[in-house]
Amino acid sequence: MKSVHSSGNEHEQQVDSTLPRLRQLSAYQLAKMIRDLDSQLVGIESEQHGDELTLIYIFAMAGDLQRFPIDVTSQLVPSIGDLYPDARAFEAELHRQFGLVFQPAEDNA
Repeated sequence: MKSVHSSGNEHEQQVDSTLPRLRQLSAYQLAKMIRDLDSQLVGIESEQHGDELTLIYIFAMAGDLQRFPIDVTSQLVPSIGDLYPDARAFEAELHRQFGLVFQPAEDNA
């Protein structure tokens, strides 16, 4: 949990740790599940804490932005580019930044 201090009043506030970590699902499995919900990929962000990297997939769904953090456990990451073509540009940037290799969909089944 991160602490946030403001105006001399100290209080703890959860930042992003309020979002459940999706350890059982891959990014591809998540995207495949919500694809039929009239969702649109808005972005893929990253958070790095020490050696731990989390990718945060952001989707517009039902008029709201939904953030889905997925912990990266290896350099091979399932691509969601076949489900959301805009993902390819985000994945290319993450490859440049972190050396992640995004596997094509046929390898994600």
